[in-house]
Amino acid sequence: LGEANVLQAIGQTRIIAALNERNQEQYEQGMSILQESFGLHEAIGDRVGQANTLMFLSRVAASLGQKEQALEIGEAALKLSLEVAGENHPVTRSFLEFLRTLK
Repeated sequence: LGEANVLQAIGQTRIIAALNERNQEQYEQGMSILQESFGLHEAIGDRVGQANTLMFLSRVAASLGQKEQALEIGEAALKLSLEVAGENHPVTRSFLEFLRTLK
């Protein structure tokens, strides 16, 4: 779990920096790291980590104007969050609020 979380944080940081600097290479590196992180979360059954990674990717897609992709990814994150934490959990509610902004 530790390695997956570290990779998730590194990937997110690289993507945010890449978007701010408009650096395609750094963006692709960040996406690759996040995919690796997601795979590790999946392999160990960490659905919370999967949901958080997906929601981050959904927010990135939305910031790039990719509304349909953002909705698709965000809905997958929401489904995981509902299964793991329930509809009243603050993270689930945050996911719901974000998805409402896309609709």
